[in-house]
Amino acid sequence: MNLIQQLIIPAFQRFREASFRVRATAAICLLLIIVSFSAMALRSPSIEMVPLHENHEFTNTEITQVTQHFVAAGLNHWELKSKQIFIPKQQRIEYLTALDGKFEPHTLNSDVDSVLNNGSILDTQSLREMRLRNAREKDLARIIMQIPGVEEAQINIDDHQQRGLSGKTEMTALAAIKASQNNEVTLEMSEAIREVTAARFAGLDRNHVVVVDLNTGHTFGATNSNYSTSSLDMALRNYERWWRGRISNLLIDIPNVRIEVGLYPVAKPESDTASQAVKASVSVGIPDSYIQQVANNRRATSIQQQQATANEVKQNVIELVQGVIPVVPHTTIEEFDVHVARILDLTADQTNNSATHWTAQLQSLWREIIMSTLVLSFIATLVWKNNKPSATESRDKQALQPLRETQTDSLPPLHDIQDEVQFSHGPHLEKPPVIPETETLLEPTLKDELNALVDQAPADAADILKKWISSTSQ
Repeated sequence: MNLIQQLIIPAFQRFREASFRVRATAAICLLLIIVSFSAMALRSPSIEMVPLHENHEFTNTEITQVTQHFVAAGLNHWELKSKQIFIPKQQRIEYLTALDGKFEPHTLNSDVDSVLNNGSILDTQSLREMRLRNAREKDLARIIMQIPGVEEAQINIDDHQQRGLSGKTEMTALAAIKASQNNEVTLEMSEAIREVTAARFAGLDRNHVVVVDLNTGHTFGATNSNYSTSSLDMALRNYERWWRGRISNLLIDIPNVRIEVGLYPVAKPESDTASQAVKASVSVGIPDSYIQQVANNRRATSIQQQQATANEVKQNVIELVQGVIPVVPHTTIEEFDVHVARILDLTADQTNNSATHWTAQLQSLWREIIMSTLVLSFIATLVWKNNKPSATESRDKQALQPLRETQTDSLPPLHDIQDEVQFSHGPHLEKPPVIPETETLLEPTLKDELNALVDQAPADAADILKKWISSTSQ
């Protein structure tokens, strides 16, 4: 308590002696501190957010529709993260009520069910079949939209009955796909869409399904398309996935390893053999951090030792990969290349995460930063005020300056004063002489000069004081 009193009492005394500006600044800082601590103490806890529909990714059209209903209902506390809409857990019922009867995700309902439930006994058979086909097309489009990288999909089915005694019906399908941002419809994705479409409709051959990329205009599966695939190409793509999975299992202990494999048919002159020549290649990227970790475990400090460790790791990976060669039926692997390289794993994500971390820190500590700035400004102001000379001292110096100048101008030379004192003022010589001190000031003060003048020449000192009083009175 004594220590606290020793600190508080001088502080209050300095506060009372300070100027109005300093006291006002201190009062404002104290008020801001109280308000900030009150706001932090009374701040509401973080709102728990839950997804609107579990694991459902909304399309841009669905997001627009949902947000419009939220705005109309006056609900503005929703968040959009990775195509998922999050709402406050405490207000979940209010948000669901705002969408009741107005919007339902495509994955939660089926147009086939709607057609069957809303059908009429007056509908003809052809009209009923047409509605069912349209409903199946929409359901299939919703299934395809669940494929990663697909934003929108539309399926159109048509059939044509051939003439003749057989009366065979031929069906064709068109799948219009719009890939999401930073994605494109790949050959593998198009083949998957063709397979799913052919499996959804009985009697539809996958060779009669055409996929069009709405972003680029490329077609897959058309007769004159550059992206059409044969049975061999499809088999090679399937074995590539199998091969990549086997290699990933072998290199599972290497974090962030990059693996790319490829099987390519080799065009050769026609021969008697029925097998197709295939070229196989594997590219493996080993992160530099993993090689550094291995070198540190082996205590490889020199550059030569680290290089030897890197070469050993690469050689071990090559031996592992060479032991897993895909065996594609009716093909012969003529060329097999393995490429292993050392890659830098300093991705941009680390920089983004660091920037995001600092942004979050600034958002959470902005009050403390502002208060610290104000306190430092207040302390700097006090220090500047203490070091600055006061107005009273300035006025005293200005008042004494004319007296110093008058004294300097009216004083005769030192030898004249001594002669005059010896001749006219003999009694004053009875005073003991002033013994100079060993340590004297470099510049005598005004008081010392006046005392010396009174001792040596009282008449002159009286005249100087009289002139100074008369000048100041005027």
